[in-house]
Amino acid sequence: MVYDLTPIPQPCEIVAFLIRAMSHIDDANEAALKKALQRLRQGKPLSPDASNDLLTNHLRDFYDANGNQDWGATDFLPMLQGYTQLCLQLDCAALPSEIVREVFDRVAFGCFQDLFRNTLPSTGVSAREVLGNPEKATQILWQSRVKDFGLTRLAGEIESRPGLHRGGENWVASISRWSKGDNNVQINTILALMKHWDRRFARALMVGRLYQRYCNLSLVDCRKHIPGYEIPLTLDAIQSAIASTMEAPAIRESCDLSEAQLKSVNDIVRLTDPRRKKAKGDISTIDALFEGLEKSLNGQPRLSGLAFYRGIYLAQLGRLADALDAFDRAANWFKFRSAVQMKCCLHYVLNISRMLGRRRLYAKWEGFCVGLGLDVDIPDAKLAMARDFPELFPEATSILKSHPIENYLIDLPCWENRPVDLRAPNRIIKGYGPTATPQLALFAHLGQVDKVKQLLDAGADPNMLDKNAGSALLNALQGGDDACFWALLPVTSLEVINRRTNGGKSALLVAVSLGKVDLVKGLLAQGADTEVRGARHQTALFEAIGQFADPNAPVQTAIQARLANANLPAFLRRTTSPFSAEEGLAQSVSSHSPGELEILLELGKYLLKGDSPPTREILRFLLESGADVNAVVGEEQLTPFLYAAEIGNP
Repeated sequence: MVYDLTPIPQPCEIVAFLIRAMSHIDDANEAALKKALQRLRQGKPLSPDASNDLLTNHLRDFYDANGNQDWGATDFLPMLQGYTQLCLQLDCAALPSEIVREVFDRVAFGCFQDLFRNTLPSTGVSAREVLGNPEKATQILWQSRVKDFGLTRLAGEIESRPGLHRGGENWVASISRWSKGDNNVQINTILALMKHWDRRFARALMVGRLYQRYCNLSLVDCRKHIPGYEIPLTLDAIQSAIASTMEAPAIRESCDLSEAQLKSVNDIVRLTDPRRKKAKGDISTIDALFEGLEKSLNGQPRLSGLAFYRGIYLAQLGRLADALDAFDRAANWFKFRSAVQMKCCLHYVLNISRMLGRRRLYAKWEGFCVGLGLDVDIPDAKLAMARDFPELFPEATSILKSHPIENYLIDLPCWENRPVDLRAPNRIIKGYGPTATPQLALFAHLGQVDKVKQLLDAGADPNMLDKNAGSALLNALQGGDDACFWALLPVTSLEVINRRTNGGKSALLVAVSLGKVDLVKGLLAQGADTEVRGARHQTALFEAIGQFADPNAPVQTAIQARLANANLPAFLRRTTSPFSAEEGLAQSVSSHSPGELEILLELGKYLLKGDSPPTREILRFLLESGADVNAVVGEEQLTPFLYAAEIGNP
């Protein structure tokens, strides 16, 4: 169902299978479904929520006929979420896809056992009669029903039901063919029987059809479907079965590296270690090692996995485009094979493609990550690369003209003495931080209100945004100068006031977080939207309530309350990982030195204002402006009201 069969069945395969097996939709005549199934066949993952929406949309007839009020909620979302998490933890090493698929066939067999146990009892048919005998699954069910009721009586009962009238003789002929195995009952008939006649029997027919369709897939051998073959759908059970499979002598011979190959790999890892000081002549040794491995593994798919180490090597030679191609090949090899190795490859694919401006490749893998629930956040790809590869080979072409950390070092006296360019009031200035900035925003951030007024009088546009969608008004707020803020507020459009930056900041959210009562009141008077969401999907009211957390609490509490989710500058990040979850984990207290903890404590006090007259007044202004106390925020589904209760401040 995908062009390149991965060892671990992809969630999109399951979705496509269910849509085709449980509906009679003709995707050839339905453009939206055709496009969706084409995306699934190409192995482009959808998030569990998007996959569930697709199932809900295209299995409407099943949901309608099934009667969920009688049989529990047949929502596929929990299954999709659980399976996606499973895919992010499994490791199949170099096992061939067909071997791993056999392990998952045992999982599928266990699932069908459960389905038949739930649907067959009312039919008089046992699971043993059907399992391993897929072509006769629905035939056996009809034979049992004809035996119990008789053909004519059964046809008459079905004919008498509203929505099933097609003539008694017609039903007699159809049931006769189905019970003899001359034809298989069609999905639209199963759904009609489920809706208008015997729902339990029709559910059994549906499961029989699913099993039949599953057994028709390549690599499925239904002759193995006997009791004891099954394994449960759990990480431990599946990983254990994979490990046991790898112990088979024939498998080990085809998958394991020889001693010489293993030594070559270890030597490559040692010589290309990004933290190791490189010496002249290393590259000739490494080239020879790669050449020997490629000859000995020639024609074997797992050679693609070696591309990860080649990418590490090429990156340290300054050949980033070649390194990116190598990492891309490795990521394609490891996806739905080894979650850990795949994420290692994507670490470099995402950072390098972002740095080189390879938008299509970046979008491809970013979409892949989103489909698996991996949030991507790369504030500074160049800085990440400089930190990933601090020791290049002597023969290397320089990756960067200068170290990216210099973008975060600002000579304030120099900038403060910079004259305004009144001939080009909207001039873009480079060098003040990593983002090019309109000079109006620059002087607003520096708190030089006279220069701000000069530029406004000269025609500078206060609604002009930088590349991160930051405005001059927002820069004035972040720079902490109230005079610049008040000079800009009346001339800034409401659209720009409510505009979110690429990092999720807005003027009202920043003013609330700073605890500036007058500025919050001024923004609200201009019509600022209280429901604009921030980087953590928080509203202004939610942000304001967060200020009531105790700023003198232990550092760990402060970090958990706000700091772990703060949009820290790239140079303060603990990792170069493009994945938000890994950076969040690294920001835990245990990963900081005592000196860093002291800094974080001060930062925590800065972020948390505590219970004070200003924080209470900001809260009152927001409520009077109609801020929604029941707006749901984040995965934890907290509202401002529930958040206030959790903080516990009366």
